[in-house]
Amino acid sequence: MLLEYVVEKLSTYLRQELKITANPRAQDRQPLKDVLQWKPLLGSRMLSKVMLTGFIPNWLEQMHAMLTNPKSNKVEVADWYSKWKSYLETKHVDECEGVQIGFQAALQMMDDALRSDRLSLKMPDLKQLQRKYEADSTIKKSRSKPSRQETSTASFRQIVFIFIAILSSFF
Repeated sequence: MLLEYVVEKLSTYLRQELKITANPRAQDRQPLKDVLQWKPLLGSRMLSKVMLTGFIPNWLEQMHAMLTNPKSNKVEVADWYSKWKSYLETKHVDECEGVQIGFQAALQMMDDALRSDRLSLKMPDLKQLQRKYEADSTIKKSRSKPSRQETSTASFRQIVFIFIAILSSFF
């Protein structure tokens, strides 16, 4: 329950504070770095949810804006995608299922942009991406034996650490 609260706060923080730009050199990634510091405590599944709800929507919106802009170059968009993908790989976040779903949606959008008119390009359905993630997570969870990390409860020290971090970071 506490982790769900943290996930929601981190997602909201990313959505509000990370302003994704078309120019990678002008990109302030500090909000993303702040959230990625939580990775050891959250684990892959929870971080995946944070990225899918906090990062991926803004990232896909920027990509959509770039692809539908008549002045943009599709090669530059592909380069922008590659730079973000490389950055997330260096942070080992690309392994998160939510990020992979976002990458797949981005690739599909770029493919659609090559095949159609810029103005008719549709933004991926974010609710559908979240449902796909939840369905995939449920299937994987039911097929695999839970790991020790998933079945263990948080220690008192971890709970206190999370609580203090929430208070100091967001309030």
